[in-house]
Amino acid sequence: MKPASQEDLAICSAILPLILAWQGLDSAVDVLSLDAEPSGLDGLLAAQGITLRKSMNETHDGWSVITKFDACDALSLDDLEAWASETLHHLKPGGLLVLGGTVPEHAALHRPDAHASPEETAQVIHGAGFARARVISPDLAPDDRSLYSALYGASRKFAVVAQKHAFGKTFDVFSPGFLQISSLSASRRFKHAEEELHGRIHSGEVGLKQRINHLDTTFHTRASAFEGALSQAQTSLRNQAEEIARLHNELEALRVTLKRATRRRGLRKLAYEIKKKLKLKSDVQRPSGTAPPTSAPEKATAVQETQSTDRLSRQNGQTTLAPVEPISLSAREIALRNRLFDEQET
Repeated sequence: MKPASQEDLAICSAILPLILAWQGLDSAVDVLSLDAEPSGLDGLLAAQGITLRKSMNETHDGWSVITKFDACDALSLDDLEAWASETLHHLKPGGLLVLGGTVPEHAALHRPDAHASPEETAQVIHGAGFARARVISPDLAPDDRSLYSALYGASRKFAVVAQKHAFGKTFDVFSPGFLQISSLSASRRFKHAEEELHGRIHSGEVGLKQRINHLDTTFHTRASAFEGALSQAQTSLRNQAEEIARLHNELEALRVTLKRATRRRGLRKLAYEIKKKLKLKSDVQRPSGTAPPTSAPEKATAVQETQSTDRLSRQNGQTTLAPVEPISLSAREIALRNRLFDEQET
């Protein structure tokens, strides 16, 4: 025989206080088991000095407790009601009938041939003539309220404890035991797991919302700082662009001034060469030993050239130590010079 399962031991432990309540009423507690498989109840009763009997044919005035932990799986609801009604006559007043079975809606079972739920079984037993009935569905993991535990961690077996009518102490002595039995149906267990899951989801949503708000605040703060830095950079670039444009304008003005000054230097060189050519020509035509006459217009021109050269040197911020060689003449100026010289020679 295989040993009793954890579910069987949990159910037997919940039934044991009700069986022990008989010891205060009758020292001879007669417990009958109609189970083919061990439930673990025999070991619990043996520890209390109570013998678990296996046959209903034994002669006695009535049984205190009758157990059949596979009745709900083996019998339909109609047969179960008829069998419970017949068994009722074999119990003492206040006697207990314990029926058991497997939970049909348990996720790990998938029993399409299941007859009834524990609540329906309790109603059938109560309708068979018993005074009261209570479902025992032990919670194997009372501290675990997860949905997985509700689906797969709950006990796969249940029991229904029913009591026969009795009067006075014979009935009332079992009331505390019935009140202490805590049973959660599969629907209630799922509801509690769902509430626990919703609570965790809500807590997670609150934490996530706080995290999002923190990240949003940090993002906006950094974005504002970045926008400020970007605005300053744009202002600096704009100022630099204006400064570059101003310097470009100044450079263009200097180029125009330099071009004009260069053109004047080229004209002065042309005049200087023309005068030099004329002077050489006049020296050749004049008899030797005579000094070349200097006319008043030539003196004035020489003085004017000297003043212009001094003025140009002062404008350029240079000290004239020696005549500055002008730049080369353009092609047009060279052609003009050659034409003038050719006309003078002719």
